[in-house]
Amino acid sequence: MSQFEARCLAISTTNEIQELFQRIGHTDGFSPFQSSWFLSAFFAACCRETGDSLTIHTVEPAGGGAPLLALPIVHSRRLGVRRAEIAGRDYCDISAPILTDHFRQQTAARREAALLCLINSIRGCDLVRLRNIPQFANGEDNPLFALTASKTDQTCQLTMPLASTDPDRRPSRSAYKECDVKYRKLTEKGYRFREVLDTASRLRVIGELLRLREESFQQRGMPSPNTAQAETLYRHLILQDDPHNRLHVVVISNDAGDIVSGAALLGGGNNVNGSLIGISGPEWKRFSPGMVLILKIQDWAREKGFAYLNFGAGDQAYKEKFGALRVPAAHLELPRSLLGQGYVIAANLRSRIAGKDGAPSRGKGALIATRTTAMTAALQMDQAGYLIAL
Repeated sequence: MSQFEARCLAISTTNEIQELFQRIGHTDGFSPFQSSWFLSAFFAACCRETGDSLTIHTVEPAGGGAPLLALPIVHSRRLGVRRAEIAGRDYCDISAPILTDHFRQQTAARREAALLCLINSIRGCDLVRLRNIPQFANGEDNPLFALTASKTDQTCQLTMPLASTDPDRRPSRSAYKECDVKYRKLTEKGYRFREVLDTASRLRVIGELLRLREESFQQRGMPSPNTAQAETLYRHLILQDDPHNRLHVVVISNDAGDIVSGAALLGGGNNVNGSLIGISGPEWKRFSPGMVLILKIQDWAREKGFAYLNFGAGDQAYKEKFGALRVPAAHLELPRSLLGQGYVIAANLRSRIAGKDGAPSRGKGALIATRTTAMTAALQMDQAGYLIAL
């Protein structure tokens, strides 16, 4: 007899998400991207528009009881292939389950059995495709990582321990020194770093950051993200009640509201995650506004009590300039049909022919070859200007 029982809830209303999390008894999620707050906004803003379906898979002890863990999954169809992927994959670089204290108290063997039961319950698709599975998240082991057959640096994560960053901010650290100088020049022009707090201003700033991001992508001939959908999602996140205050909007701007650069950050536990960045046009390049923004976000996050700053997937050179630590990350692809198996074989073949093997391109200012968040891509664009300025 099985120790566990898997269940799948097909979401049709946001109330169902909130009721399930009440049963789980864990409202903050493993990361903010797996919280009821984010999932409710994502379902309302994205799933209804695209026609994709959201399911939340749970595992309970055999015979009943509260769920031990859960995993939100989006079912979509791309190129004729029915995919099951992590909810919000276009906005986050963290694939992780929602864990409960009861799960953490289980033996290692029972935790592994419960996790396998969860993964095996994801059906009704051609391919289970879980990307960007970091070894750690929020300072805690990610149990999904142990299931990956190949623990490659498929993504890597910029994870910056904030407590250890401040001692390194000495003159010999050229990146910090240069950004400090450039921030002082910005303040002389009337621009400073600030957090945007009131609702109307946050909505306005998010719209402006999305516009700046779209312009950056268009200027470089890159496919533009779905700006309208993203704006709807952030609107839901801002207007939706959140007692944990997880969405933070920060900018470098003047008193009139003119923005040089800005970001949307999602905080959860002791970790704060970047999900959106916007950087103004070429006239600001010599100030490296994206790099300066990272510098100021570190200071802000440390003052807020966060221990880690995560700017997502990719091993771009600018991350190491600020003392980021490499966190291994991997992916999990499980074909559920012949069509899914053929898709995986074809994708692996394309990677080998391209000579990438699924790994990001390397080098200063290089745009990565694999999918990444818009935040990382925009920061790389700014990094190119930063290198020229140096």
